[in-house]
Amino acid sequence: MPYKAKRALDLRDVTYQVLLSNLNVGFHCCELVEGADGAMDDLRMVDCNSKFLEIFHFTRDQVLGRRAAEIWPNSEPFWFDVALHVAQTGQSVHFERISSVCEAHFDVYLYSPAEGIVAQFYQDISGRLRTQRSIEDLHSQASARATQLEEALRELDSFSYSVSHDLRAPVRHIASFAELLAQADGPALSERGRHYLETIQHAARDMGRLVDDFLAFAHSGRAEVRKVPTSMAGLVEGVLNRMAPECQGRAIRWEVAALPSAPVDPVLMESVFENLLGNAVKFTRDRTEAVIEIGCRTGAQEHAFFVRDNGAGFDPRYADKLFGVFQRLHTRQEFTGTGVGLANVQRIIQRHGGRIWAEGAVGRGATFHFTLPLSGRS
Repeated sequence: MPYKAKRALDLRDVTYQVLLSNLNVGFHCCELVEGADGAMDDLRMVDCNSKFLEIFHFTRDQVLGRRAAEIWPNSEPFWFDVALHVAQTGQSVHFERISSVCEAHFDVYLYSPAEGIVAQFYQDISGRLRTQRSIEDLHSQASARATQLEEALRELDSFSYSVSHDLRAPVRHIASFAELLAQADGPALSERGRHYLETIQHAARDMGRLVDDFLAFAHSGRAEVRKVPTSMAGLVEGVLNRMAPECQGRAIRWEVAALPSAPVDPVLMESVFENLLGNAVKFTRDRTEAVIEIGCRTGAQEHAFFVRDNGAGFDPRYADKLFGVFQRLHTRQEFTGTGVGLANVQRIIQRHGGRIWAEGAVGRGATFHFTLPLSGRS
């Protein structure tokens, strides 16, 4: 053999050995040999790498030159049959299987590099499969938990709706009979009695408003969101027209910027603006001139609307409490309200796939921001 050809072959052998020794998967190569009956139906180990020896806890001397039945006397017939089939037919095979010899789950690939030869690669995927099963178990648990939470929320919404609805009748009775008592016997009551009666009437009215707001809150969670392209400017204009009577006698400067259309449920979104603009009017009542601004900035994926006022504001440390049911940052003596409106606004915005947050400072006004996806997908 010419020197250059021999050197090329030697270099190829060195490269082959380096690659095999550095593979992070087990490898061994067997050749067909005659079985006990003289037929070519047995296999003999001719090469392997260090990863193979590590996986099966062999030394090289224990496997090289030995037949498969000697190396794995207790192995399942399946492994021998597959390797023999590949060596005899030259057809490659790829499968995953647990080995009873070392109790590991392998990704296995067999091919025939030459006639009567079978090469086999083993990759231990036991860890990956355990991780996969753990992830699947976590997903299953999370899905079950989500189902339980959804059911609990539906039950809570149903309970809230039922309680609020059932409270309406007795509250109306209290208010009605208090009014009848005031008309029939009011003049005959003592000053203390009239004070008690007025307290009952005020409390009944407050309770009526609270029940109505709580019903609206429960309804916002139960009602189907029907999104259609809607003029937000038109919604704001409609709300401002309805609020005009309660704003009479007030110096209010409305600064309404151009507002885009958005895919929303117009009934629910109208409630959002009624609450936010109503709050802006309420909390600016002590200003000589109230300034209320409505605007929007459109980004790549969402509209970001805002309602800003120069009213009483709030302590920013408690901003997270603003959207909780019955959470109030001002006393009823300072500003009337039930503490449900902003919770209702948050629920509606979230059901539209958006976010809502507030910024403010005591005595320096407040700004409420909310986003809506451009696509309308929630």
